[in-house]
Amino acid sequence: MNKAVITRFWQELQDFGKWFVYRQILRHRADYDPAARFTRSEVLDHLGSVEDIIKAFSRVSLNERREFAIFVLFQIRK
Repeated sequence: MNKAVITRFWQELQDFGKWFVYRQILRHRADYDPAARFTRSEVLDHLGSVEDIIKAFSRVSLNERREFAIFVLFQIRK
């Protein structure tokens, strides 16, 4: 992800992007790594964090969220 470009978005959108990537890594570990173990409290902490991030994301204007989605979906060419 282009850090110079992402910093122009609201902090809530930046946080959403970072947390999404991190949670996706955890999800892949849970699905494909037979040695991966997660305690109940870890899972509940992750769920609480995700709920907070989604609430913050939802408070950002729809236009800003759309622009962020476009940034994430399409590679920026120079």
